[in-house]
Amino acid sequence: MPEGIQALLALPIDTLALLAGGYLAYRLAYTGRDKTHSTIDMLFIATTFAFVTSAGRLIAATYLTGPIVLNLAGIAVALLAAAGWRRFGSKWTHKALRVTRISLSDRETTAWDSMLIQEHHTAAAILVKKTDGSMLFCDDLHAFKDDPHGPCVLGADGSVAMYVTSSQPSSGADWVDHELRTEDGAAVITYIPAQNISEIRVWKNR
Repeated sequence: MPEGIQALLALPIDTLALLAGGYLAYRLAYTGRDKTHSTIDMLFIATTFAFVTSAGRLIAATYLTGPIVLNLAGIAVALLAAAGWRRFGSKWTHKALRVTRISLSDRETTAWDSMLIQEHHTAAAILVKKTDGSMLFCDDLHAFKDDPHGPCVLGADGSVAMYVTSSQPSSGADWVDHELRTEDGAAVITYIPAQNISEIRVWKNR
């Protein structure tokens, strides 16, 4: 076993719980949103969530006993805080910064990256125009929310996987409707590589 791992496992259980809670909460809060994070960013954010883990453990000590139970309770509090930050806190913070004109930046490197992290806006429909001029459209993403890949997949590389409910050929002829469901209820999903896409339009609910 590597020496560093041995040294880590030799730490007190309470310290290990703080480290685990901080890191797990960081991953929950920022998975898919950490492209611009440096090592220092990750370290201090994880440390902040480790503090939340400690606070949760202290609160739990009022009602519970036993080191393992208290540490698990502290980690659970940190994970709840991370989920709350991801779902609400980040959105409200960015909105407050924009309203007060302190900053319009969301720290993402591209507009596409910014679209990918806006999970609080539910996509209603998507249209993809390909480089050959043809277009693919899904008019009701909600209808596919329970399918294996969700309503659609927006790849970090600019690719898209979607359920095509209608399409228009490059000739500009009439739109053609598609029946996506098979007899057993499965839906056919279409993958479009980034290099074949010239434009993407996404309709999002507030």
